[in-house]
Amino acid sequence: MKNEKVNEDEYYAEDLLESLSKYLIIEISDVKYAFNISNIREIILLPKITPFPESLHYERGILKLRNNIIRVIDLRKRLNFPSLLEEDEVFLSMLMQRKQDHINWLNELIASVDENRTFNLTNDPTQCAFGKWYYNYKATNISMAIYLAQFDHPHKIIHGIADKVKECVAKGDFKNAKKIINDTKDKEFALMIELFDNIHQVVRESHREIGIVFENENWNDLICFSSDKVHSIAHIEIDSVEHPNSIKNKDYIKGIAKSEDDVYIILDESKLF
Repeated sequence: MKNEKVNEDEYYAEDLLESLSKYLIIEISDVKYAFNISNIREIILLPKITPFPESLHYERGILKLRNNIIRVIDLRKRLNFPSLLEEDEVFLSMLMQRKQDHINWLNELIASVDENRTFNLTNDPTQCAFGKWYYNYKATNISMAIYLAQFDHPHKIIHGIADKVKECVAKGDFKNAKKIINDTKDKEFALMIELFDNIHQVVRESHREIGIVFENENWNDLICFSSDKVHSIAHIEIDSVEHPNSIKNKDYIKGIAKSEDDVYIILDESKLF
């Protein structure tokens, strides 16, 4: 019996160590962070959050989860990143400027025909400001990738008419030059402007935040941290963790774990609120 008891204790000890080595890997602004799963109660899509008066800058407010009122911490702001909303606004502002660039491009093409002068803007879709960004950008969200793919055809068609218009102007065929522009303006150009205008909703929907709800017997309530996305569950061996001695004033960082392919910053959730 004694041996059985010892074996049972060993089993539970191994089971405990196994659970303590498991970590939830999340992503914040393309950086991977790790939380020990032992205190995680559940993972949710963030519902409506009610702002709370006189909160700290990284406190989003409160949410209701069944019968619980839970504080929500914006993990981006807590880790000194811009909020996802702020990051989206910068992204959308850039795209609206690229939209205006193409409006200006078409207006200049029209003016070059009306004034019988050389059109000097690029006819290469990869060399305009939008093209340089577009053909190098890799969307990590599949719905965003599918939506952005729709820009490719009309964008190439629009830039492609520049040479056709130049040829018509060189022959003195201003009527056909204007027809080419107007046909493209009514079709491909209108489609691209519509894509620009509707991308706001796609960005919002593709950035649906995740909430990680923690509980601990030493806390008086539940705490929820917002995250860009959940990456995986990983085993992190103690031997692979380095203590961040060089990182000052960051007591919420327990350590840095290295694998063959990645680096994880291990966070202490109890020090983040």
